[in-house]
Amino acid sequence: MEGGKVERTAPPVRLRMYSSDVLCPRSMEVSWDDGTGVRSVWTSWTENGPESGCFEAEKLLPSSVTDLRVCFRIHCPGGPWDVCKIDRLRDNSWVTNVEGGYEKEVISLRAREDEEREPIDAVFELRGAARSCYVWRAWNATWTTRRKQWECWTDTTSRPVPEAHCPTLEAADGAAPIAIALGNPMTFYICTTKRLVAAAHALVDVHRDTLKGLKALDSSFTNQWLGVNVGNTASAGLGIASAVLLFAAPPVGVGLGIGSAVTGGLTFAGDSIADRTHLQNLRKQISRDEWNSFVVSGLVFEWVQARQALGASSWGSGLDQMGKACSENRQRTVSLGGAVDGTLTAGSVSQSSAGVATRLASSMADLGKTAAVASQILGVAGALLSTGFAVRGWSSTKALQASVRERCKELRLRIIRMQHMLAAVDRLECPICADEITLADSVRRCTCDLHCFHASCLRPYERSNGLPPCHLCGAPFEAEIDVMVDSLERQTRVGRPRNAGGF
Repeated sequence: MEGGKVERTAPPVRLRMYSSDVLCPRSMEVSWDDGTGVRSVWTSWTENGPESGCFEAEKLLPSSVTDLRVCFRIHCPGGPWDVCKIDRLRDNSWVTNVEGGYEKEVISLRAREDEEREPIDAVFELRGAARSCYVWRAWNATWTTRRKQWECWTDTTSRPVPEAHCPTLEAADGAAPIAIALGNPMTFYICTTKRLVAAAHALVDVHRDTLKGLKALDSSFTNQWLGVNVGNTASAGLGIASAVLLFAAPPVGVGLGIGSAVTGGLTFAGDSIADRTHLQNLRKQISRDEWNSFVVSGLVFEWVQARQALGASSWGSGLDQMGKACSENRQRTVSLGGAVDGTLTAGSVSQSSAGVATRLASSMADLGKTAAVASQILGVAGALLSTGFAVRGWSSTKALQASVRERCKELRLRIIRMQHMLAAVDRLECPICADEITLADSVRRCTCDLHCFHASCLRPYERSNGLPPCHLCGAPFEAEIDVMVDSLERQTRVGRPRNAGGF
């Protein structure tokens, strides 16, 4: 720290793959040197499986990694194949090697010694069918002014912009600069503890912000679900009327069939546009949350090293679980899963089937007696299909909305896990009395942001005028009173979502 300026810790390396279409399944392949001389390899295909992560992926790595190489593969029958290189800076023509074959796209990062501390937040966008897929756009979304040859993103309005320094690193650097503690095990341990505690508090706030955003997104999904199902029901009603009138009054039946197709098409188009907007919002919120979580897992790793340097033989109950989860959490990858891919592909096919059948019936209505019989059959089939999709729509939840609700459950558990960890080191403060909450204390949380209070501090209010809402967020309190040490286990037992590990 010089001149009162806080020394900033380098943020993690972040690599993101997006797709501008869904013409073929893709994966991102990453290899790097973690400083031990052994190269590590990661692929989004085996990490997430072929059912998920086919069109986008994100990989977070410690800021110390060097010599990264990023490439991409296409996974189709007869494959997989490597994504080949194009000249993005000129005419997007294929790049060939000395033998005349197409050159594989390999993007190298921190390959030279003078690039080892270079910040990396790289975004790659792919497009194209199976054997002609390529990296359309690529950009390092950091504040660096040294642009590399692989970077090209001509549309400045959609170009990824640098993110502000993440809150968890800001909090850690403000609590204690790590550089002054090197060489002294006790000072190093004290500094890493301060940094971890400060970052943990900041992470809880990040989780709360993400939770609020996902709840608002869930509400938007509900409104979208209602509008889509109303549209599908109207389309099904017109389809049924068209199927009946194709026998009694064919011209009227054809008109109703066209109306059914138009209604179904407009409903599908609106649903697709809304899904893409919501997907971008969901992707942004989850990415920011995971980025900060990864930072905290790195601080936990530093704290573990500091304890080991002191020769500590035991763990605190809360920190024990966190330390054991550290290495696993550092390998986590952001993926929206099958919900995203299903929404972009299978959903578009199934929801438009009824409209296709109805349009086929309508177009064949005037082709003579044989064609009329065929159109009547197809009209009935279209009506049955549209009715089935309408019934299914009302009785099911959108895949993306289910993913959002699953993530909300996970975030609630993460907040409680962080509070549990802070209580284990006497760093969780009651908002009323400002005293520490320990693992032995009885606590009560609000239902919205999960602010944690001593149950004894709330008891006088409960006896006098009834329990007021939380003065921090205005939400009511949970009915249950928990002992802090048991609260995490109870919340996990109530309902543990998938992928609930980590911070």
